[in-house]
Amino acid sequence: MKATMFRRLTCLILVLALLTGMSISVFGYTSSNWAREELAAAQEAGIIPDNLLEVDLTKKLTRQEMCDIIVHTFELLIGTSLYPSSTNHFTDTTDTNVCIAAELGIVDGYPDGTFRPGNMITRQEYAKVVAGFYQALGWSKNIQALGNFSDAGDVSGWAEESAAIVVELNIVQGNANGTLAPQSSSSRQETLVQMLRIYEFLLEYLQPEKTVSQPTEAVSAQLPAQAEPEEGNTTQTAAATLPKELAPAAAPQAKYTCSTWAEEEMAQLVAYGLMPESLLREDLTRKITRQEICYAAVLLYETVTNTTGTPESTDHFTDTSDATINLAYELGIIGGFPDGTFGPNQEMTRQQLFKIIANLLAALEWEKPSVDQALAGAFADADSISGWAKESAALMYELGIIKGDNKGNMNPAGSTTREEGIVMFLRAYNYISPWYEAHPLGSIEGPLTGSSKAEAVVKLALSYVGYPYVYGGASPQTGFDCSGFTYYIYKQFGYTLNRTAAGQIQNGINVERENLMPGDIIIMSVHGDITTVGHVAIYIGDGKMVHAQSSATGVCITPVSNYNARYITARRIIY
Repeated sequence: MKATMFRRLTCLILVLALLTGMSISVFGYTSSNWAREELAAAQEAGIIPDNLLEVDLTKKLTRQEMCDIIVHTFELLIGTSLYPSSTNHFTDTTDTNVCIAAELGIVDGYPDGTFRPGNMITRQEYAKVVAGFYQALGWSKNIQALGNFSDAGDVSGWAEESAAIVVELNIVQGNANGTLAPQSSSSRQETLVQMLRIYEFLLEYLQPEKTVSQPTEAVSAQLPAQAEPEEGNTTQTAAATLPKELAPAAAPQAKYTCSTWAEEEMAQLVAYGLMPESLLREDLTRKITRQEICYAAVLLYETVTNTTGTPESTDHFTDTSDATINLAYELGIIGGFPDGTFGPNQEMTRQQLFKIIANLLAALEWEKPSVDQALAGAFADADSISGWAKESAALMYELGIIKGDNKGNMNPAGSTTREEGIVMFLRAYNYISPWYEAHPLGSIEGPLTGSSKAEAVVKLALSYVGYPYVYGGASPQTGFDCSGFTYYIYKQFGYTLNRTAAGQIQNGINVERENLMPGDIIIMSVHGDITTVGHVAIYIGDGKMVHAQSSATGVCITPVSNYNARYITARRIIY
């Protein structure tokens, strides 16, 4: 009877916990009910570091713990361990994870040189840290926008932002084979299709109050991988809208040649009055010239603004006085070459065209929504977000990582609990993980990685060959004794060994002599007494070791075999 009553009481307590949202212990840590499912997912993904697996996650998250989470997840993604090149970045901590995060550019300290690892991290600081984490992985908004194209890496740095804009606005959709082909030339019909898409976009976003329904259906086709596209490679889109005063009285006679996929869009372009007269009777499958792009861009500008422009000068270039080209230059749509020429008959690469499209949008006074606009629409307390955190906060909201509270506030200066930090970081991890799998880092700027750490230990140790032996010394400024040398070298990589040779036999893990690897420390006895530890060295490979041997030799390289009679054991610090 008592057992039955006990079970019922236990069940009642659990039910009350679920109903009231009280914190309960799950998987060793303590959490709130709202976070249980996502915390379990975070643990399954392996992004919760060991030091947070047995604690109360409802407590505030510290700057130290944020670094632990960040570095742990970074290592998980790249598949190797990281080690700081130095542990002297801050005056109040030499913690390895803090220093790694600093070297990756994810975190920074305060003007007084401190990091303040025990301070609570605010929500806006958190947003900045996650944005830095993405950047350290090679992610950026521009790169992400181009991430669906297999050749996104071929886009030149100067063209990245423009390419991202035209892709995000669906003006450029890429080729049928999944490429953007930024370095190749564009055909006339490809370029004109993009002009049509610009026009449709501008009608919707710049002049909505002037638009009326237009019965003609627009067909948006993916641009061809080659000069001739695959037939049937089209997708249907909504009907275009057209300002009343811009509707032409009658379509001009057109006898151009185009591919089947482009027929409907070319007809619509003519109906809108957006086909340059010089192309009305041309083969549109051929490559477009720089002059023809100017004609198409200026015609679109004049149609949208309902103006007719005349250049102030026709002397901007040494090889053309064409009025339309010079007007395009004055509008900021195009530029020339450093030698003063324009090259009107030259072909233009697709990424150069992307830049022209971005310039055209700017000339028509379209601007990307500002960070302030994005935040104002996201959070009721957007005005309280610090300027340095606005871009990061907007990005985190856009990616669904920070969602605000039930009142629509971000509470940017408020502290973040451990469970909030882990849950938000899970969302960040879920977003970036598949992207990183497709775009792994070729190299990592800052900290040392993987097995290269042992090599770096040896390299640093060898750089001190010739330094004097000084009893009690543990720095280049004073000189070294044997254990001071190993202590100093490993300290530079985030490891604090015991200070004496006898103490260092307790550091790391035991290694058999036949399994020695560079970076292992070798423990040796005093002269004539194999039972008493008296010397230590760093193994460098090829049967040799570097050590602060004596006042006669200083730091030097010696065959390990010279110490066969004194060899006790070896310890591996990096494992």
